Order: sequence, then C-alpha cells, then structure tokens
Amino acid sequence: MSTEWYTVVCRLLLVETCRAFRHDTINIYSEYRLFINTIVSFCRTAIRAPPMLMNILECIQRHLGSIESWPSDILVYLFCCPPNESRLQAIAMFCYGNDVPLTIASGFYHFSNAASTPFEHEKLDHYYAYFQYYMYKHHMGRYYNMSARKFMYINGKCLNQTDEVIPQPPEQDFGIADTGCELLIRSKLQYITRDVANITV
Repeated sequence: MSTEWYTVVCRLLLVETCRAFRHDTINIYSEYRLFINTIVSFCRTAIRAPPMLMNILECIQRHLGSIESWPSDILVYLFCCPPNESRLQAIAMFCYGNDVPLTIASGFYHFSNAASTPFEHEKLDHYYAYFQYYMYKHHMGRYYNMSARKFMYINGKCLNQTDEVIPQPPEQDFGIADTGCELLIRSKLQYITRDVANITV
C-alpha cells in the first residue's frame, strides 16, 4: 500500500474517532465496529495486486520447479512429439497432479509444441474436468510428484492426495540432456522466453 493510502486511512480514523466520542459509550462501540470493518475491507481492496504479465515458462516453473528437473519423457511429449491420446494424458496427469492451473498448462503446451491445435487444448481441459468431477474415485491416473520426487496416484479431491504408487517404477531420466532432442528443446525455450510467450496472471 502506498503512502497516500496510509494518509487517507489515518485521516478517516481521526475524523471518526472525534465524531464517536461525541456520543455515549454504547454508540461508540457500535460505530467503531462498523468503522473497523469498513477500514479492513478498504485496505484489502487497496493492497490487492493488479494483474501482471509473466512469461509462461516462469509461470509453470513456479509450480514444477526448474525445467531441468522435470522427467525427460514429459519434456519429449511437450516439445518433440506430435500429440496423441497417451501423450496428452501423461501431460495432463503430470500438470494436474502437481497443481498447475489449466490455463498455464495449456498455454505452455501451445508454445512448446507447434503441432498442437485447439483440439489438443480441449483434451487437456477434458482431463482436468474429469479429475475434478470424480471426487471419490481412486487411481484415475499416476504422475510424477515434483515435491515428493515419487510417482503418485491421482485420486478424487475427497480422497487421499498422497497415495504413492507401490512398487515405484524403475529409475527414470530427468532434464533436457537425457531427452535425445536437447538442441530442439533449447531452441524452443529461446523462443518461449521472449516476450511473445507472456500470459496475464
């Protein structure tokens, strides 16, 4: 909140204090209760951050960590392979399971894969809606959890959200270097980090 806002609030507080003390003590309590609630609401509105533009890569890395730490197969599906059902499902499960908002997941896929079309983005939306709708369904898919560094199941929102896959799949590769298409991915990342790949957050 800026200095100007603090000045306005302080002046309002001073005026209301003087006015309140002209009344009896019962009215003082009721007036202050209303006044404090008004000030709290005013301050919340004043300090709310305005929308801002942010690069899509920076946005998604806030949820998933550095792109160099992502599973290599997910990177291949995102950057190097034409879309198909199984690849889209893997991307959707990875992003949904790691709490990436749909707009960010879909936006990143748009910039990373030139072969993507509105149909693929509708499919991502379909998977997200499916996972959210079935609140009591077990094991709708499995994904690599970036925080736990383990494979976990996607369960409905009313069920256990830390349901580990047992046994865990064998060790897998991580990062761009182990994708087999490092040059292609890095060239696309150079494009994505330009201003053209910004979204409003």
